[in-house]
Amino acid sequence: MPVIVYCSNCGKEIRRTPALVKKNRTGRFFCNQDCTNAWWEKNGGYANTGCPKKERAVEMAVRTFPLGEEIPIETIAARVRQQPGKYNLKNAGVARYLTMGDYMALSAPGVWVRVDPAEVAA
Repeated sequence: MPVIVYCSNCGKEIRRTPALVKKNRTGRFFCNQDCTNAWWEKNGGYANTGCPKKERAVEMAVRTFPLGEEIPIETIAARVRQQPGKYNLKNAGVARYLTMGDYMALSAPGVWVRVDPAEVAA
């Protein structure tokens, strides 16, 4: 028996199976692709999904470590995997995102040091 939900963009009444309603993690339903696209344009694109992108997830994990502390890549990768979301990054993937940011510096092979981005820029 279908469940009645409402389009997140236009408010139109739409029917979905209970399994699809239960499986939906966002709570947003759309009646067609045009409504989906319109909703994303109105709400700032994919930036508001609540789930950070991989680079941001790595940065958030790193910010839990104190400044100046030497941290092995394995420890950082384990902390990233604890973040909410599907971030099953290997050590090399985490290292790639660490080199993109200005909040970590490589001190030895496989060992990173958290630095203050303001000091790096100065």
